[in-house]
Amino acid sequence: MLAVDFQFGATADGRQIKLTNVVDEFTREALAMRVGRSCDADALVAVLDKIAKERGAPRFIRCDNARSSSLRHFGIGADSTAPARST
Repeated sequence: MLAVDFQFGATADGRQIKLTNVVDEFTREALAMRVGRSCDADALVAVLDKIAKERGAPRFIRCDNARSSSLRHFGIGADSTAPARST
């Protein structure tokens, strides 16, 4: 199972930056980190497509805030969970 997580921040000049991280939940291996000004469904599919070509497609992808429709391209299920809340 892969885990997909998104992080958002800003550069020193105040411009928005978005990171997409993909981790193998079993081995805890970081498989991809995409950095850009935006991250749409097409960008996520491109990252996952590259991983699937190198390692084979996973049966499930866990994501906290990605749309499961982005994952239908792979014919796999998505276990969507609510984002963690800080206390």
